Amino acid sequence: MGAGVGRMRPWWFEPSFTSRLPQSGTYGRVHTLADGRLIAVSENMDEPEYDDESQVKSDVEKDGSGRAAATSAAATNPTAATAADASVSRQRRIVASTSDDRGLTWQPVGVVASAPWSNDLANPHVLQLSFGQLVCAYRHHRDGTFAIELSSSDDLGVTWQSQGVVVSSVTPEEGMWEPFLHEHSSTDLMCFYAQERMCEDGARKEQDIVVKRRCRRTVRWLSASVVASAAGSRDGMPSVVQMSEDHLLCAFECFDGRPWGSFAVRVVQSFDGGGTWGDERTDV
Repeated sequence: MGAGVGRMRPWWFEPSFTSRLPQSGTYGRVHTLADGRLIAVSENMDEPEYDDESQVKSDVEKDGSGRAAATSAAATNPTAATAADASVSRQRRIVASTSDDRGLTWQPVGVVASAPWSNDLANPHVLQLSFGQLVCAYRHHRDGTFAIELSSSDDLGVTWQSQGVVVSSVTPEEGMWEPFLHEHSSTDLMCFYAQERMCEDGARKEQDIVVKRRCRRTVRWLSASVVASAAGSRDGMPSVVQMSEDHLLCAFECFDGRPWGSFAVRVVQSFDGGGTWGDERTDV
């Protein structure tokens, strides 16, 4: 049985059941820990309180940080001045929560990463490695730079340390999105993600699924290789399952052969542990 497959557990969902993470946010991703508990990571942002919330929302939405829009009204509107100061100090965060009752209730546990409000910090994915360490990949876009970064935790999500950049680019045509982590054979950490590229006609951006591999022994990221690519498509949101020692499936959204913006889910396969991937894109 492949690495991590033994941790899979059956799930049954009641249609009327909902569970909410303790910290507001989006893009929640859940992983089963070795001790049977669940850990979830999600996007989160500060939501400070003001006397005039409508004024703050208007000011912040007009400018990435809110400073420029709010400052113009600060001279005559004290609330606008408050908005200018507070919006600059607002933070974007990746937060972690845990559950010991199969997701019925959740408790906040730690902050994976934080960045100024003007940055784009999102798309987290968490994984527990075979030796117990937690790793979380996420995109961090700032100042015209696109990047996928990695943080780790050795105390089950309470504290996190940055492990640096997995991949980055300053080219506007090369955005990077939606990382997915997979540990192969307890030795290599693989980071799958969506990589933008311009169409041949230069009119719009297409997207490929690519992967980078980090050897546990050297702790170095190797060059990226293509997992899935098709002309006229925008492949994204990769998810990987290990079927056997060297047999991997990668599922992703795409719209090759469909109207632009009309998505389908397809799968590609690797039979050599992710070294190479087949060209056949199977419908799900």
